[in-house]
Amino acid sequence: MKFSIPSCFLTLALIAFLVTAGFANGPRVTWSSVVNAVGSEEGVPLAPGNLVRMGTFTIEASQIEGNASDIDFLDEHFIEFDAAVIGEGVTEIDGRWYRDSLERSTSELGIEGAKIFLWVFDSSEPESAGEHGVFSSSGQGWFFPADEEIPNTTAIDLFQVDEDGIFVGDFGEGELDDEPLFNLAPIIKEIELVIQPTGATHSAEEETGAFNVFTETDWTVQVTSGADWLTIASPDEPASGSGDGAVEYIVEENPTQSSRTGTIEVTADDVTTVFDVFQQAAEEEPDDGIPGDYLGDGWKSSPWFGFFNEITDRWIWHREHGWLYRGESTAALSWWFYSPCLGWVWTGRDYYPFLYSASTGGWLLFHYDQEQDRALYYSFEGSEVGEDVWVFLEEDENWFHVGDCNP
Repeated sequence: MKFSIPSCFLTLALIAFLVTAGFANGPRVTWSSVVNAVGSEEGVPLAPGNLVRMGTFTIEASQIEGNASDIDFLDEHFIEFDAAVIGEGVTEIDGRWYRDSLERSTSELGIEGAKIFLWVFDSSEPESAGEHGVFSSSGQGWFFPADEEIPNTTAIDLFQVDEDGIFVGDFGEGELDDEPLFNLAPIIKEIELVIQPTGATHSAEEETGAFNVFTETDWTVQVTSGADWLTIASPDEPASGSGDGAVEYIVEENPTQSSRTGTIEVTADDVTTVFDVFQQAAEEEPDDGIPGDYLGDGWKSSPWFGFFNEITDRWIWHREHGWLYRGESTAALSWWFYSPCLGWVWTGRDYYPFLYSASTGGWLLFHYDQEQDRALYYSFEGSEVGEDVWVFLEEDENWFHVGDCNP
C-alpha cells in the first residue's frame, strides 16, 4: 500500500525538527500527517471532515463497550494524545513515533505504556457526530512508549486492528488492498421533546389554537383521540417538522350538550408527548374564571396573574398567594378574592400586582421575594390596620408577610 504525504505536512515536520534541534531536551512523540482508510456503514473510506482522536482510555474495555453511546462518559475517561480532521485529499491515518520531534510527550501526559486507541467520528466535532468507532490492536506498537524509548520512524495504523482491538464498531464488508475496512457504530442520543403549552380550553364555538414544539430532531404530529372534531391545520400533510416549530389546529363547533376532550400527539423518534384539548358544551355558559393557558392537571398560566390551579369552580391554589376563593367578576377581567391571609381583596388584569384591601380600605402592592421564597405586600395605609396574621418588617413598617396562614 502506498501513501502520499501532502507538502504542507512535510513543511510542518521540517519546522518541528528545527525547533527540536534547538530547544528539545530529548526525543518526543508526534502525530503523523496522514490517515489510513477507515470504513463507514458500507465499508467505504472515511470522508473528509471526519475526526480521528488518538489517545488512551482510563477505563476497562467492558466499560467502553457498555457505554458506546454515552460520548460524554467516554470523553471524561479519555486522555487525548492528539487529533486530526481528515481534509480534502487526505485519505489516511497514521500514528508515528519520531525520535527528534517536539510535538507530544507521553511522560507529561502520564500515558507511558498505556494502550493506544484511535477514536473515529463521522463529523469534525464529537457533539455533532452520528456515528463513531473505537479501535485498537493487541499487536506490538499499540502502546505509548516512554519519551526516552521512542524508536525512530515506527508507525501504527488502522489496518493493524484485529478482532480484539474493536471496542465500538465492526469490520466492514469490503476490502482495500487486501486489508479490512471498518464500520462505525451509531450514537444513540437522548431525544429531548418539549411542547408549550401542554393543553388548552375552548368554547363551544369553532376556534383555532396553536402550541410550540421544541426539539433538535424530526417529529410528527397527529390527532390520537379519535376526535373527528379536532384537525391539524399546520404543518400540512404529512403533518411533520424538524427542529423547533409550531402546530396549529382547528376545533369545530360543539353542537352537543356535553363537553369533550381530545389529544394531539407529537412524536420524535421513540419519544412521545401529548397536547390536551378541552371544549365546552353548547349549553354551558361561558366560564367567568380567570383565563389562561391550560398546563394540565388543573393548572393554568396567566400572563398577568401567574400560575394557579383551579381546585373547584371557585377555590384556586395560587403558586405565590396560596389559597384564594374567587368571588364574582365586577368588570372585565377583575374579581373579588377572599384570602385566608389577606381577607377580601380586589384586583384585575389592568391593576395587578396592586390589590385593593377591604381590611385597610386602601391599596396593597404585591412583590414575591425570591431570596426568602415568600410573598411580600406593601400597605399604603401603613401598619396600623390590616389582618391579625400580617407580620410587618422591622426594616420597613409598610412591608409585611403573612406567615403560615394558609390552611
